[in-house]
Amino acid sequence: TTPFWETLYLSGQLSEPLFSFYLERYINQPLINSSPGGILTLGGTNSSLYQGSIEYTNLTFAPSYWILNVSSITVQGKAISVPTSSNLAVIDTANTLIAAPTSMISDIWAQVPGSMALDGNYTGLYAFPCNTSITVSMSFGGTDWGISPVDMNVGTVTSDMCAGAIFDAGILNDDGVGDLWLVGDTFLKNVYSVFRAEPPAVGFAQLASGLSSSSGTFDPNPVQSGSLPAPTTSGASNGTTSGGSNGAASAKNVAGSLALLVTVSACFLLLL
Repeated sequence: TTPFWETLYLSGQLSEPLFSFYLERYINQPLINSSPGGILTLGGTNSSLYQGSIEYTNLTFAPSYWILNVSSITVQGKAISVPTSSNLAVIDTANTLIAAPTSMISDIWAQVPGSMALDGNYTGLYAFPCNTSITVSMSFGGTDWGISPVDMNVGTVTSDMCAGAIFDAGILNDDGVGDLWLVGDTFLKNVYSVFRAEPPAVGFAQLASGLSSSSGTFDPNPVQSGSLPAPTTSGASNGTTSGGSNGAASAKNVAGSLALLVTVSACFLLLL
């Protein structure tokens, strides 16, 4: 099915073959229930929401899903090596968290003192002491984009342990998915993101002054058990780029598992 935004562009309703997102961050529960979730701009960008230039990175497979290569990730100031076998990343607003390759997940959380892998209903998630501020940055070949410590804490598991926003993609036991990144709103709340079909690319820019802190104040326990709303459980929310049904075979193999990954992250949040 041709994505809605692409239909608008092909019919001359949009000036450019792209759409862009600013996603709000709400820490206080009343704000989550009463405030808009952000701004979607169809056919262009909203210059009031970002500053500086937009850094575009060409898609790894084009036309295809919105797939980039992760060039680096830094946790608590320590750079984690990203092998070429585990560097494909789907940029997806439908996913609340970040799925990391199984081969890398333990190295990522090893940089956080006191962190531990969870089991049972929480298998795939990691917990860390709630009083720890986690700093993470990611790069897709250019700028190192930082993730707020607030976004790395998705809720309390026990009175002093909180769940982290990066989970193990391999919990699906689906061939190939364990080597995949799924980069969701934990990252995207920290940047202005642009999805462009021609030439095929994803772009990021620094948020406008005053937007990066968003609403609420830092709280080492930002949500309590059971307080988070369930995110969407659809697949790749942004759809394909123009002509995506003819994408590379590798991208097609990835696509079949996206809905499962998003559903898994939704289930995690329902448990917290």
